[in-house]
Amino acid sequence: MMSELFGAALQPLLAGLVYLLAWLAAVLLADAAGQRLALHDTPRTQRLLAWRGWGSLARIMGLAFSLGYLYLALAHGYLEPFTIGLVPPNWQELANWLPAVAGLSSLWAALLWGLYWAPYRHPEDHSPWQAYGTPLGLPAHVLSLEMQATILRGALIPILGAYWGAWAACLGRALAALANPAIRGRLKDSQARAFLILDLAVDVVATGCFIVSGNLWVSLLVRTATHFTASAVHRLMLWKSRRSVSPTSTG
Repeated sequence: MMSELFGAALQPLLAGLVYLLAWLAAVLLADAAGQRLALHDTPRTQRLLAWRGWGSLARIMGLAFSLGYLYLALAHGYLEPFTIGLVPPNWQELANWLPAVAGLSSLWAALLWGLYWAPYRHPEDHSPWQAYGTPLGLPAHVLSLEMQATILRGALIPILGAYWGAWAACLGRALAALANPAIRGRLKDSQARAFLILDLAVDVVATGCFIVSGNLWVSLLVRTATHFTASAVHRLMLWKSRRSVSPTSTG
């Protein structure tokens, strides 16, 4: 009996491990290619390295890979839809607590985000909406984070249970992010570091909501609301900062 249970848990665990290894190989190859290009100090390579579309391209490819991998894992039975919470939400039951949790979580993230950025007084837009390059950049980023968490939950919940498996997936996503050389480089920049802190904070909130609801859509909804609220607060702070230094305000 125990061997059968372990065998059933081993398959999704291997699926999660393959996903992490493939993702890690991709980011390390991309970093190695960037370093190789940097060795050739020519105008062409400089323009190529300075292209602002690399971030958007990486997010699109990462999202496509995660969605494609999740689809194949579900289609071939390596991950179970019920385990990852891919079930219709019971809105009548969720109405008792989800609006309050989503609202408070969004306000909490917005407050922390505002306190972090208040001393800087940047005239430029460093909100999450602007940071991800295009109007679709932020939704793609949020969905990509949720897909990563979903695959890891599907891999770890069968062996660790719904509670510890979800928290282990949250920790695993954070450790996987730190394995990315580009993200480790962003930790040295105060502006870029703020987005990583926001991602980690929202991971915690989304994980808690997933444990309570057992539903992927609830986790995604809370994650989206928190990111967009933080973005709206930053845009409001930016507007106030620009008004305070505008020529009309200085007379």
